[in-house]
Amino acid sequence: MFFIKRIKKIFIPCRENDYYPYFLKNDFLNFYFLFFLFLKFFTIFSVLFLSQNTFFALITKEKLISLVNQERIKNNLPPLKENPLLERSSFLKANDIFQNNYFGHWSPKGISPWYWFKLAGYDYQAAGENLAIGFFDSKEVFDAWMNSLSHRANILNSDFKEIGIWVQKGYFNGKEAYLVVQHFGKPRKESILDLPKGFVSPTPLLIKETPLPQVLGEIKEEKEIFISPTPMEIEKIFQVKDEKIESLGILKKVEKETVSFIFKHHFSLIQFFTYLSLGFLIFSCLLTIFFDIFVYHRFVIDYKELIPRTLLFVFLFFLFLYFDNLKIIQLIPHNFQI
Repeated sequence: MFFIKRIKKIFIPCRENDYYPYFLKNDFLNFYFLFFLFLKFFTIFSVLFLSQNTFFALITKEKLISLVNQERIKNNLPPLKENPLLERSSFLKANDIFQNNYFGHWSPKGISPWYWFKLAGYDYQAAGENLAIGFFDSKEVFDAWMNSLSHRANILNSDFKEIGIWVQKGYFNGKEAYLVVQHFGKPRKESILDLPKGFVSPTPLLIKETPLPQVLGEIKEEKEIFISPTPMEIEKIFQVKDEKIESLGILKKVEKETVSFIFKHHFSLIQFFTYLSLGFLIFSCLLTIFFDIFVYHRFVIDYKELIPRTLLFVFLFFLFLYFDNLKIIQLIPHNFQI
């Protein structure tokens, strides 16, 4: 009962608040505005600093797959299934890019993108690759891909059935950056869920490959040189990754879940509460005017103060809605490539 009375005083004109809701009073609105301003500054902080957390990559991977499948469904295409072999092929490609300090589909040594699919044991009918580096946000990466005809063609390719993404932090051209490797595939046969112990990569076949986005030059037709790795080499490649995951303690897991929650829900929660506040502000103002004129017949509200102030805060809340996380990120100087 006390809670209901409190809500009534805040939002509805009544005798207890002298027919003027607390929500519309100058001090309350000023405090409320400063609170939302703080949240916006926290958004910038989270982009600049929390994105440096090593667990940010996992969140980006999940978000990118979700964005890809949403776009495919919008275009009447089936969603892509995650395949651990494609994740491993993208992991191998990301490691090679940082180790050899290049950015492109073909390595300086002439190794093709398809080498990494075969090294991971993914037997494909069709395959494709998207790359991105230097971005801050998964939506920013996805929008850049969708604005490129070749990258968009991969995302909306009806032949592809599966997807794997690896996001890795490293140094590129002397600066720390996140690299995104996105692999698409259509398996030649039903996919194997994981690499068995003692796995040996199959003998490579010359396969007609799906054209892939090539930002840094055209792909030349040439014969691939493929060296089949030994079982020990395969185990060694992925042992480092597995050991890192297994070594996480309870505190690291809590940190991962906390950062994951912030990046998944922080921006959407701010937008939700901004919409909610905007609705309450307009509702409370109109209700106060209506009650003052048609219910209480008091005509004591100073409309010259109430209406301009309400319109000012409505405008400010609309600004908060306009400057979402993506627009804030675009204002931050950073170099990126796809």
